[in-house]
Amino acid sequence: MSLQLITLVLLLVLSTACNDSPDSNQYSDSLEVAIDNQISQQIEIISATGTTAGKVNPVEVLITLKNTSESPHQVLWEARWLDSKDGINGGSQRVLMFAPGQSLVIQEGTRSRHVTGYATTLTATQKSQDQLLTEILVGERSIAKGYGMTYSSTPASEQIPSWSVRGVANGRSFDAKTIIFQTLGSGQWHLAISDRAFDPVKEGLGIARMNHADVQTVNVSLSAAPDTGKVFQQDMQYGGGMFQIKPSADSEGTTSWNTSLAFIITITDAPEVIGAHASCDRPKPGKISGTLYISFEGSEEQIKNSWISGAFKDAVILYCGES
Repeated sequence: MSLQLITLVLLLVLSTACNDSPDSNQYSDSLEVAIDNQISQQIEIISATGTTAGKVNPVEVLITLKNTSESPHQVLWEARWLDSKDGINGGSQRVLMFAPGQSLVIQEGTRSRHVTGYATTLTATQKSQDQLLTEILVGERSIAKGYGMTYSSTPASEQIPSWSVRGVANGRSFDAKTIIFQTLGSGQWHLAISDRAFDPVKEGLGIARMNHADVQTVNVSLSAAPDTGKVFQQDMQYGGGMFQIKPSADSEGTTSWNTSLAFIITITDAPEVIGAHASCDRPKPGKISGTLYISFEGSEEQIKNSWISGAFKDAVILYCGES
């Protein structure tokens, strides 16, 4: 498991009552690691320690596991911080991928002032990390605020996760498959993020929607060209974009949802302008990278609060018209 993935999953922590200055003596070093019988002969606990001297968190655990078999194993890790009354004070879930003979080091921390112990269970699973992540995002469980993993009306205050762009659209998962920055005929820059894969140059969003009426697309108008280092930001307000979204789970088509939206879009790498005077029928393609968080304000009677966030690398940028 990469360090990036470990970091990502560590942020998927259930919201609980926290305190930045807990009593460092409250943690009783009660640490339990339970391994299901199905994999108990293959996955070995090398070490497991709890400490109150963490560099970041007042309470931390450090657990080393090893796959002692000659076969790979896919394991679901489910952990929880416990108080003296066995109440849950947060936790995490992740899918661990063990190659034959591989060791993994798991480190977690909490700032909860009530924690007295930590318990985790390991079971064999067929779920992928993406499947688990989707379940967490659209599930009923609370997710810690401020990490770009839940709806927010203030995107600029969110710490954008390193995952590929995804989120929740009207209560269901949204996984970005095609991201396009493009100039329209009027010269206006536009961002379109769709949940279906298609070739933006050969097919285009219009044809993709004709062939697949259920394509959902986040649309945002950009005030300028998306050059390297450029940051586009809007506080929650009406206008500036819309969400072509499914109004219900069983919808075969989408509706144009015009509502208040907020966003922060940061361009980390974009090509120099290469499409001067190119026809918009045959735009010049390039590649663009960056991060984003976009949220749409819902209502109880219609479409729910929706959002997407994450990093994009080598997305498509199409130049045409005057530049």
